[in-house]
Amino acid sequence: MISCMKSCFFAVLVYTAILYHPHNVKAQEVAGSWAHFSAKGFTPRGAFTTCEVGGKIYVIGGFTGTSYITTIQVYDPATDTWDSIVASGSYRPRRGLCSVVVGGKIYTFGGVDTTALNTFQIFDPSTASWSTPQTTGTFTPRWRASAVLYNGKIYVFGGYTNNKGALNTLEIYDTSSHTWSTPITTGTFTARSDFAAQLIGGKIYICGGQGAGTLPSPEIFDPETNTWSNPNPAGSYSQRAGLCAAVIGNKLYAFGGLSGTSYLSSIDVYDPAMNTWANPPAAGDPMGRAGCCCSIVNGKVYVMGGRGTAGLLDTNDVFTPASSSVSNIEVNEEVRCFPNPSMGTVMLQGLPEGNADIVISNAIGEMLIKKVISIHSSAVSLDLTSFASGIYSVHVRSGDRIRTVKVVKK
Repeated sequence: MISCMKSCFFAVLVYTAILYHPHNVKAQEVAGSWAHFSAKGFTPRGAFTTCEVGGKIYVIGGFTGTSYITTIQVYDPATDTWDSIVASGSYRPRRGLCSVVVGGKIYTFGGVDTTALNTFQIFDPSTASWSTPQTTGTFTPRWRASAVLYNGKIYVFGGYTNNKGALNTLEIYDTSSHTWSTPITTGTFTARSDFAAQLIGGKIYICGGQGAGTLPSPEIFDPETNTWSNPNPAGSYSQRAGLCAAVIGNKLYAFGGLSGTSYLSSIDVYDPAMNTWANPPAAGDPMGRAGCCCSIVNGKVYVMGGRGTAGLLDTNDVFTPASSSVSNIEVNEEVRCFPNPSMGTVMLQGLPEGNADIVISNAIGEMLIKKVISIHSSAVSLDLTSFASGIYSVHVRSGDRIRTVKVVKK
């Protein structure tokens, strides 16, 4: 169906020019609200990792400033309580490790103690035990990297290694064959550490971190083609290192981090469908922090640990997203759509000439089509014949401005 829509979607028609008098309304929704959750039983720490398994958040590793933490701590949002696990098996104490969940088990990679490590260990919450799998191939010692699971493979990006500074490399662990490999990629990944990586719509989005100079955010990796891209988004983003990130409604939310000498409590939101950053406000009073981690349970983002202006933090924050999607959109009242509702072809009028990105998304925010067109008149025809009945959002981006209109397909 999607291929059909792509093939028959656009036709640009030449119409008599219509006078264009924009009247812009800036609409910025509140992102959500902040509150505190329990830190009783949580050891303040930095450079650690967290994973959600079975509705609980497992906190592994990190550094107290004087020692490496060996005990796993578990937070239960249902009771707002912490517990500690003394696990069997061997765990190498370290900080700056990263992790993913595979089949209910937590796979941990890398880290540092007195040197960068290529340590790979698995924690099984069901048995409270550690194991060290036998693997083939090479995993480069690194810490403050990020890992993402996609299609049975774990992609480990960036980080620091011994005597080489920040890395711009990617290594892949195949969970079926237990092998490490280094793919041949095209495009550019900027060397960085202390960043966030998230999977959205089959692509991996790299955000923030520190390296040589200002880092582009996001950088996007397509694991199907092993290709990097830099989308050059509209909107503003607060360059931040030591952040954490979560995916809410197919958008990437960046929390915390250090920007210069400032510990951030603000939120930046990247929308892949529109290729824009937004900076929505949120209710509440979260702590500015860096070196933190976050996990999502039941739609809420639990942000914990890290360092603030007073040192390692013993205050944890939970973010509850607003029910509607976050946006930072300029709505142009002169953009008209007719007929609306429609059985098929609709016309958009009032668009400025030039190149534009047009995106159609469905009622739950999933992007169906994205296409670049050249507008030579103020009217554009959209063929929705192959679309199912429903409500669709049509977004038009030209320059740094975005216009949106709702279309009802009968």
